[in-house]
Amino acid sequence: MSIVLTVNHDRFVLHDAESISRLHGDIRAALQAGGSLVPIGSRPGSPEVLITPATHVRIDVLDVRDVDRSVDGSVDGADTEGADHGDVVFIDFDQY
Repeated sequence: MSIVLTVNHDRFVLHDAESISRLHGDIRAALQAGGSLVPIGSRPGSPEVLITPATHVRIDVLDVRDVDRSVDGSVDGADTEGADHGDVVFIDFDQY
């Protein structure tokens, strides 16, 4: 499973189930604290975003598929985690 996390106008794609689960808890904790920096992803140097009660946050589940074109031009799709297997990806630079 992959998700698109939108925080205000910034969008991120996460592929790692553990990072996604941790992110939900971190966002809730930041809201209960009145605001906090939340890391997006689990790798060193992952971006951090400030989450406050006024922050617009949206989480959408993506159905990412690899698409293979056969000789006759038809398209076959299979469930995968997408071409990018990184921890977090800026969606503006990711093809999905």
